Amino acid sequence: MESFPETPLSPLIKQLSLNDLNMQKIQKHLVLINTGIPKQGQAFFETMVERYCLRETCTLQAIERNNTLNRELAECLVVGDLSGIGQVMQSQWENWKILSEGKCTNPQIDRLFAEATPCVYGARMNGAGQGGCAMFISREGKKEELIHLIRTVLGDSVTFYKWEPIL
Repeated sequence: MESFPETPLSPLIKQLSLNDLNMQKIQKHLVLINTGIPKQGQAFFETMVERYCLRETCTLQAIERNNTLNRELAECLVVGDLSGIGQVMQSQWENWKILSEGKCTNPQIDRLFAEATPCVYGARMNGAGQGGCAMFISREGKKEELIHLIRTVLGDSVTFYKWEPIL
């Protein structure tokens, strides 16, 4: 999404063309969950929008970094580069923590992501963070270990999503 305070939001939508093999590879390794942790992102989101409208340099740089990462993610998805997808997701998550001044996470999410590191190419929260949905790209042969770890850290609050691509 590219925008400026004087310009309305104008999402750039580009349909990606993934072949069946790459789609299957992504489907095999992508783990989507709802953490069951209540979201608390509204207050810091309003602050972030205010900083954007004031054209604060660090905020603008983080937003531009997100735009660049989104383009990189698209490239990795098209070629089925799981390691690249994971690295971009991890960078997006780190950038989001900078943009939100660390308010998009909490100790339980931090623990989950730290303990999941050996099992994943990368992970990130979606939305405002502090709970809600997360995605992980599991390493080869590590998906079941990752699922067990997620259940151990989050307990009964976690929901795992089964997904299929919309073609």
